[in-house]
Amino acid sequence: EGSLTNVPRKGVVVLMVFSFSFYSLKTYLVDYSPQRIYGGPHAELATELAPILNEMKADHRIYFLGAPWMYWGFATLPYLVPDADAVDLTEPFAAYSSSDLVRSDKRALFVVIPQRAEELEEIMALYPDGEASAIKSPVDDRVLVSLYESG
Repeated sequence: EGSLTNVPRKGVVVLMVFSFSFYSLKTYLVDYSPQRIYGGPHAELATELAPILNEMKADHRIYFLGAPWMYWGFATLPYLVPDADAVDLTEPFAAYSSSDLVRSDKRALFVVIPQRAEELEEIMALYPDGEASAIKSPVDDRVLVSLYESG
């Protein structure tokens, strides 16, 4: 008689564990992961940016305008875009001259985070034949970063 009462209790416990496990996996895989917020905004930016930079790194020097909010040396960017010729422009863009930035063997690619977006106009004035584009978040369509490729 004692063993019969344990069967329903064990069944309830097993059902509860299975339900909790299913709910946890659903929350992580269906609700949380698609938001791409698990690594924060820097990781989201790096994840979206890396495939583009990997295609361009062979013939471009990357100038990263992210300081003081984000730097090229942020662990994800060097990991996802290895061997890129990239530098941080930590000062306001006006502090740099064209001769400081342009190399004859590579084109310039400026990566500008939204907090420094006002400097994009200065870049475009210095390199008027370039092409601008924006990378947006697939979650909420906000601009993660602007790119400007010199002509």
